[in-house]
Amino acid sequence: MNIVKNISEIAAKFVYLSDKKSVLGDFWFVMKPQKNGALYGDCDDFSISVLWLECDSSIWKFIWNVIILHRYKLYRCKTFTGEYHIIGRVGDLWFDNWTQQAVDKEIFFAKTKHEILHIYPGPVIAYFMLLGLLIDQDSRLSKIQS
Repeated sequence: MNIVKNISEIAAKFVYLSDKKSVLGDFWFVMKPQKNGALYGDCDDFSISVLWLECDSSIWKFIWNVIILHRYKLYRCKTFTGEYHIIGRVGDLWFDNWTQQAVDKEIFFAKTKHEILHIYPGPVIAYFMLLGLLIDQDSRLSKIQS
């Protein structure tokens, strides 16, 4: 597990695409960097995908580390523009799709000006992520872009 490597792997192919228009609603899509081409997603997709890689792409390690032990965390924030945003944390390192790097808390919040609203509890993460694992990225993209 290497948070810096995992962020770089997702960031290298990441293209921001809001899913606000999606008929499927909002869910946290797990982007898989081994797939050819760009990885389309938004802030929650970026953060959940990094945590997925941090858990070696294993549902059991994800459940254990994110949902049960809360070793890796997701937070809902408000940005300086007033929008809601999802960020991640592994140990003392914080990250999101804006920074695309893992930095300590002081640097992260000085750079982004985010305001933490709350941490996501395990069952909420599981619900959104399981939907994201079940839905194919290509079919999701066609529904968002149409």
